[in-house]
Amino acid sequence: MLPPEDEAKLTGRPVNEVRLAQHAQHATTAWLREQIQALGVEADRYSGPLLGSPEWLTLPADDPQRAAAILHAARAWVEEKADMPGRFMIEMEQADKFAEWVVAEANDTARSMIPDLLKGVDAAVRHQAERERGVRATPWFTPVAIPGQRGMWRHCIDGEQVDLPYYQLPRSESAA
Repeated sequence: MLPPEDEAKLTGRPVNEVRLAQHAQHATTAWLREQIQALGVEADRYSGPLLGSPEWLTLPADDPQRAAAILHAARAWVEEKADMPGRFMIEMEQADKFAEWVVAEANDTARSMIPDLLKGVDAAVRHQAERERGVRATPWFTPVAIPGQRGMWRHCIDGEQVDLPYYQLPRSESAA
């Protein structure tokens, strides 16, 4: 069971209300322990049949073990209910640790992928740079093959850059 101040922070209930609830749980647990002992069963080491089990159902109605099983189940419920805020805190800490592990694994995976991703980016950047840089055909010079465009040739016709699917020799001055 958590200290009342910690349970109050966790649950958002006032500290006095938590103290009162914890006192009630202690009193209930003590009363249940007394009742189990009054039946002649050791309260802290109950080893009889569990409430609702087939063994419990076969006990006679007036068997003290039948009543002890009921009281033991009630005591277990009270103690479990009393410990819920503490278990909740533990589960939240475990959830935080799990989340940290997931993030660390994702980061490791991402880091391992970076070299391959950079290769692809590097190739794409180089391809884009080649495209932007391009090739320039000049007047009175043979057409230039365009990288990455198979069968396309860049020509300089009347001062304009023209891409054609064939190789055309520049016009000579004598032909003009």
